[in-house]
Amino acid sequence: MILSFAGLVLVVALVIKTTPILFNDGGNLHQKLHWIVYGYDRVWYHNRTYLGPSKEINWNELESTYGQGEKFIATGDKVIGLPVYDTPRSLAFQKQRNVVSTLLFLKKPDGNFVVYSLSGGP
Repeated sequence: MILSFAGLVLVVALVIKTTPILFNDGGNLHQKLHWIVYGYDRVWYHNRTYLGPSKEINWNELESTYGQGEKFIATGDKVIGLPVYDTPRSLAFQKQRNVVSTLLFLKKPDGNFVVYSLSGGP
């Protein structure tokens, strides 16, 4: 009886922990299982792996550090349920050359950003 109750508690805890990950935007089963076990130390975007995240930064820090005089805009994509941001110039460059950005900017619900870096080369 105690063993079955402990098993039930374990199953319920696992379901509670994995529900947000299993039902958020993006990610295949392998990626979702990675996030359950290891957290968000890496994410996938356009079939590429990004490592991170950086420490959280605010909008002003984002634009002054990474904007190169341009404003960031939402791309319409989401990674781990967070909207992806980039500059119009960077988006045009990526589209023209069919490449991905070396940095991935994700906006958290509190308005701060985390930055992931592309893993490896092309």
